[in-house]
Amino acid sequence: MRGTGGRAQEISMLCKSYVQENRTPSGLPDGLNIMFPAKDKKGKKVSLKGKTDALSRFKVIPETLDDGIPVSQIIRDYLVFAPSDDQGPLFQTFRGKKWSGKAWTSATITSKLRATLRKPELGLNWKEEMVRLFSAHGIRSMTASSMSEGGEQISLVASTLGHNGTGVTMKRYVRFSKERIRKGLAVTGTVRKG
Repeated sequence: MRGTGGRAQEISMLCKSYVQENRTPSGLPDGLNIMFPAKDKKGKKVSLKGKTDALSRFKVIPETLDDGIPVSQIIRDYLVFAPSDDQGPLFQTFRGKKWSGKAWTSATITSKLRATLRKPELGLNWKEEMVRLFSAHGIRSMTASSMSEGGEQISLVASTLGHNGTGVTMKRYVRFSKERIRKGLAVTGTVRKG
Protein backbone atom coordinates (compact mmCIF):
# COMPACT_ATOMS: atom_id res chain seq x y z
CA MET A 1 0.00 0.00 0.00
CA ARG A 2 2.94 2.30 0.50
CA GLY A 3 2.61 5.21 -1.88
CA THR A 4 -0.40 3.85 -3.73
CA GLY A 5 -3.03 5.87 -1.89
CA GLY A 6 -5.34 2.91 -2.30
CA ARG A 7 -8.25 2.12 -0.03
CA ALA A 8 -8.03 -1.13 1.91
CA GLN A 9 -11.04 -2.44 -0.02
CA GLU A 10 -9.33 -1.65 -3.33
CA ILE A 11 -6.12 -3.34 -2.21
CA SER A 12 -8.06 -6.46 -1.17
CA MET A 13 -9.58 -6.72 -4.69
CA LEU A 14 -6.27 -6.57 -6.55
CA CYS A 15 -5.37 -9.55 -8.75
CA LYS A 16 -2.10 -10.50 -10.45
CA SER A 17 -3.51 -9.38 -13.78
CA TYR A 18 -3.88 -5.82 -12.43
CA VAL A 19 -0.09 -5.47 -12.04
CA GLN A 20 1.66 -4.70 -15.31
CA GLU A 21 5.28 -4.07 -16.29
CA ASN A 22 6.25 -0.55 -17.26
CA ARG A 23 9.33 -0.48 -19.53
CA THR A 24 11.56 2.15 -21.10
CA PRO A 25 11.63 2.55 -24.93
CA SER A 26 14.76 0.37 -24.91
CA GLY A 27 12.84 -2.39 -23.13
CA LEU A 28 14.43 -2.06 -19.69
CA PRO A 29 12.20 -2.37 -16.58
CA ASP A 30 11.09 1.07 -15.44
CA GLY A 31 8.64 0.15 -12.70
CA LEU A 32 5.15 -1.28 -12.42
CA ASN A 33 1.65 -0.06 -13.19
CA ILE A 34 -1.06 -1.10 -10.75
CA MET A 35 -4.61 -0.86 -12.03
CA PHE A 36 -7.19 -0.52 -9.29
CA PRO A 37 -10.21 -2.73 -10.07
CA ALA A 38 -13.42 -1.15 -11.27
CA LYS A 39 -15.42 -4.35 -10.78
CA ASP A 40 -15.57 -7.04 -8.13
CA LYS A 41 -14.95 -10.75 -8.72
CA LYS A 42 -18.53 -11.25 -9.97
CA GLY A 43 -18.24 -8.45 -12.54
CA LYS A 44 -20.41 -6.07 -10.55
CA LYS A 45 -19.31 -2.44 -10.57
CA VAL A 46 -17.87 -1.57 -7.19
CA SER A 47 -19.18 1.38 -5.23
CA LEU A 48 -17.05 2.73 -2.42
CA LYS A 49 -19.12 5.24 -0.50
CA GLY A 50 -21.03 5.94 -3.71
CA LYS A 51 -17.93 6.70 -5.80
CA THR A 52 -17.51 4.26 -8.64
CA ASP A 53 -15.28 6.65 -10.59
CA ALA A 54 -12.74 6.48 -7.76
CA LEU A 55 -11.72 3.15 -9.25
CA SER A 56 -10.17 2.04 -12.51
CA ARG A 57 -7.11 4.27 -12.13
CA PHE A 58 -3.43 3.53 -12.62
CA LYS A 59 -0.73 4.00 -10.05
CA VAL A 60 2.85 3.94 -11.29
CA ILE A 61 5.32 2.31 -8.92
CA PRO A 62 8.94 3.25 -9.78
CA GLU A 63 11.80 0.77 -9.81
CA THR A 64 13.40 2.36 -6.76
CA LEU A 65 12.06 4.88 -4.26
CA ASP A 66 14.02 8.00 -3.30
CA ASP A 67 15.27 6.26 -0.15
CA GLY A 68 16.78 3.45 -2.24
CA ILE A 69 14.14 0.78 -1.55
CA PRO A 70 13.74 -1.40 -4.70
CA VAL A 71 9.96 -1.41 -4.37
CA SER A 72 9.14 -2.79 -7.83
CA GLN A 73 11.50 -5.73 -7.27
CA ILE A 74 9.88 -6.44 -3.91
CA ILE A 75 6.48 -6.56 -5.65
CA ARG A 76 7.84 -8.83 -8.41
CA ASP A 77 9.27 -11.18 -5.78
CA TYR A 78 5.89 -11.32 -4.08
CA LEU A 79 4.13 -12.04 -7.38
CA VAL A 80 6.28 -15.19 -7.77
CA PHE A 81 5.23 -16.32 -4.29
CA ALA A 82 1.62 -15.08 -4.53
CA PRO A 83 -1.42 -17.27 -5.37
CA SER A 84 -1.22 -18.59 -8.93
CA ASP A 85 -4.81 -17.67 -9.90
CA ASP A 86 -4.51 -14.50 -12.01
CA GLN A 87 -8.06 -13.44 -11.17
CA GLY A 88 -8.00 -14.45 -7.50
CA PRO A 89 -7.14 -12.02 -4.70
CA LEU A 90 -3.48 -11.05 -4.80
CA PHE A 91 -3.34 -10.75 -1.01
CA GLN A 92 -4.95 -13.82 0.58
CA THR A 93 -4.96 -15.21 4.07
CA PHE A 94 -3.05 -18.42 4.67
CA ARG A 95 -4.76 -21.51 6.09
CA GLY A 96 -2.36 -24.22 7.19
CA LYS A 97 0.09 -24.37 4.29
CA LYS A 98 -2.34 -23.25 1.60
CA TRP A 99 -3.82 -20.01 0.35
CA SER A 100 -7.37 -19.66 1.67
CA GLY A 101 -8.80 -17.89 -1.38
CA LYS A 102 -10.10 -15.16 0.95
CA ALA A 103 -8.78 -11.64 0.47
CA TRP A 104 -7.27 -9.61 3.28
CA THR A 105 -9.66 -7.25 5.02
CA SER A 106 -8.79 -3.80 6.33
CA ALA A 107 -8.33 -5.40 9.77
CA THR A 108 -5.95 -8.01 8.30
CA ILE A 109 -3.84 -5.32 6.63
CA THR A 110 -3.67 -3.32 9.86
CA SER A 111 -2.79 -6.41 11.90
CA LYS A 112 0.00 -7.48 9.50
CA LEU A 113 1.38 -3.95 9.33
CA ARG A 114 1.57 -3.65 13.12
CA ALA A 115 3.10 -7.13 13.44
CA THR A 116 5.81 -6.08 10.97
CA LEU A 117 6.55 -2.86 12.89
CA ARG A 118 6.99 -4.90 16.08
CA LYS A 119 9.70 -7.13 14.57
CA PRO A 120 12.98 -6.64 16.47
CA GLU A 121 15.09 -6.94 13.30
CA LEU A 122 13.71 -3.58 12.13
CA GLY A 123 15.36 -1.95 15.14
CA LEU A 124 12.47 0.48 15.67
CA ASN A 125 11.91 -0.41 19.34
CA TRP A 126 8.67 1.56 19.30
CA LYS A 127 6.29 1.55 22.24
CA GLU A 128 2.93 -0.10 21.60
CA GLU A 129 1.15 3.27 21.57
CA MET A 130 3.29 4.29 18.59
CA VAL A 131 2.72 1.02 16.71
CA ARG A 132 -1.06 1.33 17.18
CA LEU A 133 -1.05 4.68 15.35
CA PHE A 134 -0.49 2.75 12.10
CA SER A 135 -3.45 1.30 10.21
CA ALA A 136 -4.56 0.44 6.69
CA HIS A 137 -6.34 3.79 6.39
CA GLY A 138 -3.43 5.58 8.07
CA ILE A 139 -1.08 4.58 5.23
CA ARG A 140 -3.52 6.14 2.76
CA SER A 141 -3.54 9.35 4.80
CA MET A 142 0.26 9.35 5.05
CA THR A 143 0.50 9.03 1.28
CA ALA A 144 -1.61 12.18 0.84
CA SER A 145 0.31 14.15 3.46
CA SER A 146 3.70 13.05 2.11
CA MET A 147 2.73 14.08 -1.42
CA SER A 148 1.51 17.50 -0.31
CA GLU A 149 4.57 18.02 1.91
CA GLY A 150 6.70 17.14 -1.12
CA GLY A 151 5.09 19.95 -3.07
CA GLU A 152 2.75 17.96 -5.32
CA GLN A 153 -0.34 19.79 -6.57
CA ILE A 154 -3.46 19.03 -4.57
CA SER A 155 -5.24 17.91 -7.76
CA LEU A 156 -2.61 15.17 -8.23
CA VAL A 157 -2.98 14.09 -4.59
CA ALA A 158 -6.78 13.90 -5.06
CA SER A 159 -6.37 11.87 -8.25
CA THR A 160 -4.01 9.44 -6.51
CA LEU A 161 -6.57 8.90 -3.75
CA GLY A 162 -9.37 8.53 -6.30
CA HIS A 163 -11.35 11.57 -5.21
CA ASN A 164 -13.69 13.41 -7.60
CA GLY A 165 -12.38 16.81 -6.49
CA THR A 166 -9.95 18.35 -4.02
CA GLY A 167 -12.45 19.21 -1.27
CA VAL A 168 -12.45 15.87 0.57
CA THR A 169 -8.70 15.53 0.03
CA MET A 170 -8.00 18.87 1.70
CA LYS A 171 -10.52 18.41 4.49
CA ARG A 172 -9.78 14.84 5.56
CA TYR A 173 -6.38 13.77 4.28
CA VAL A 174 -3.83 16.52 3.76
CA ARG A 175 -1.94 17.58 6.88
CA PHE A 176 0.79 20.19 6.72
CA SER A 177 3.70 20.29 9.15
CA LYS A 178 4.34 23.43 11.19
CA GLU A 179 7.53 23.96 9.17
CA ARG A 180 5.60 23.90 5.87
CA ILE A 181 3.05 26.38 7.21
CA ARG A 182 5.83 28.65 8.51
CA LYS A 183 7.56 28.62 5.10
CA GLY A 184 4.28 29.37 3.36
CA LEU A 185 3.60 32.36 5.59
CA ALA A 186 7.18 33.57 5.16
CA VAL A 187 6.56 33.89 1.40
CA THR A 188 3.73 36.33 2.06
CA GLY A 189 5.78 38.30 4.58
CA THR A 190 3.34 37.39 7.35
CA VAL A 191 6.15 35.91 9.44
CA ARG A 192 9.87 36.42 9.40
CA LYS A 193 12.09 33.88 7.68
CA GLY A 194 14.61 31.94 9.74
